[in-house]
Amino acid sequence: MQFKTDDHRTGLAMSLQLLAGMRILDYLLALPEADKSRVAITGGSGGGTQTVMMTALDDRIKVSVPVVNLSAYFYGGCPCESGVPVQACADGTNNVELAAMAAPRPQLVITDGHDWTDHMPEHDFPYLQHMYGYYGVGGNVENVHLPDDRHDYGVTKRVPMYRFMVRHLGLDSTKLFGTGGLDESRCVVEPDSALLVFGAHGESLPKDAIIGFSGLEKEWAGLHGKGAGYRVAVVDLMLIKRQKLGAFSLARMVGADGVEVDMGGLGNRETFENALSSDSVRERFMDTASRLGLDICSLAMTGFYSQNFCLAADVAAKYEDCIATMKAMRVKVGFLPLGVNADPGKHPELRDSVVARLRVAGRLAADAGVVIGIETTLPAAGRSRTVG
Repeated sequence: MQFKTDDHRTGLAMSLQLLAGMRILDYLLALPEADKSRVAITGGSGGGTQTVMMTALDDRIKVSVPVVNLSAYFYGGCPCESGVPVQACADGTNNVELAAMAAPRPQLVITDGHDWTDHMPEHDFPYLQHMYGYYGVGGNVENVHLPDDRHDYGVTKRVPMYRFMVRHLGLDSTKLFGTGGLDESRCVVEPDSALLVFGAHGESLPKDAIIGFSGLEKEWAGLHGKGAGYRVAVVDLMLIKRQKLGAFSLARMVGADGVEVDMGGLGNRETFENALSSDSVRERFMDTASRLGLDICSLAMTGFYSQNFCLAADVAAKYEDCIATMKAMRVKVGFLPLGVNADPGKHPELRDSVVARLRVAGRLAADAGVVIGIETTLPAAGRSRTVG
């Protein structure tokens, strides 16, 4: 009623499905008959992916049973199951690693021999056992593998799921498993018409209901543009991509808003090993950031982690190098760590020397209309006195 069927084939659909799942859980747990200590989730195929993701993100879920979805080499084939894609985060992860985030909570993985879950017993399940073993609860993760079964959530899969839930949630199974075996007669599949709470054609939808995927994207963008949260940048040095263009694609992949670009190493040089002093290199960095929708939020003088800030010759030339690069790249913030050897928090005897050198940085920054931020181990009040 609100979206076309194909709208789910996007990375944003995964985010919305997860958000919807959490809101449904909010509603269910608000009901007076709900037992918040016994919350479980299960689903098959794409529902299995949602089971894994929901359990990883929501600690209210105590027991999970992902069915016919889990594999280290295949995510399910639809963007709604791979996100933006989440499997590419941190140089690559997979759904089995995400499933391990359920630990130490009980988890039953049900797999079959005729889809991408066929290698679970020998390939993926030992990893899950190993991760649960770190918590000392290796027995809390189980695998029921059905080599002759196919990709479905049939009765052969529902029976072990029920038994697992009964055992770990302390449920009464007498009405479910009678003398004749599994009895699901009380489970009624509702007709579609019973689920259309907003009318057969959506005529009772709220006036502000989101209609169409473009409307959803606009609303989503608006939520992130109203100052409701922080914008997050990553540091190219910490990505092991110091002053490399690859830092931008990796930042985009993990969903960051920007990148702090390093000025390059110092070693015993008079100034930084700054490739950004080249017009062509600078333009490539700025063009790449713009193309990927990222900000270059700051330039970092991390060479001072290794070269002693108080002993470095002609420190003003180093500031000027960074500030000139900042102005050329239209970056307003520079990062100046005082390193280990000149940190006034660890070496109070160097305070006067540190202050004198920081005042030079402050004057140059003020003249250029930029900001130089420092890093020390001092508490905020002590840092303020030092800078002052």
